Amino acid sequence: MRWRAGRRTWLGGVVAAGVLAGGLAGCSGAPGVAATVDGRTITTAQVGAAYEQLHPYLPAAASSDILAAMIQEPVYSRLADEAGVGVSDDAAVSLLDQVVQQAAQANGTEAAPAPDWNDSSVLVGRYVVALNNLGAADDPQAAAAATAAMQSADVEVNPRFGSFDPNGMLVAPTTPAWITKPGAAGGATPQPTEEPTP
Repeated sequence: MRWRAGRRTWLGGVVAAGVLAGGLAGCSGAPGVAATVDGRTITTAQVGAAYEQLHPYLPAAASSDILAAMIQEPVYSRLADEAGVGVSDDAAVSLLDQVVQQAAQANGTEAAPAPDWNDSSVLVGRYVVALNNLGAADDPQAAAAATAAMQSADVEVNPRFGSFDPNGMLVAPTTPAWITKPGAAGGATPQPTEEPTP
């Protein structure tokens, strides 16, 4: 199994390769909750904080991508530690700083100073570092353990973000049958936007 098989590579598309080598009912009635993972709560405020900081440098990253990273981070950080390629907050911050530099290069502009990364952004950075460290270690047992851990995890996602696929993706929410497209026969009720506001 390849580490990125079946996973969105939304960070890898922006940063150079050398830098970046469940039920729904439980969350639907809890305002401010984006997801719960084995009893751990991820709030919409946390997702929004990461999205606000990362979006200028990773415009292709949707809130659902960020939430998927936050859901999986503890599993991948633990496996990286067990494999001897552990993750630190400093490594995550260093990666995020490089994201800023790479985004500026891609835009042909001079990079502004990197922001003071908040805890939520660092969590996303930790996930990417762990994923890349494990990928570099090329340990098929760790890859299998990651898949098994996510498949057995009790993950409940707020329906506005979609539903969690244990392969590491959030499936976009579907439009209810009673909502019609603008200009469609029988009404012109606008559809919800694809990108949920954290």
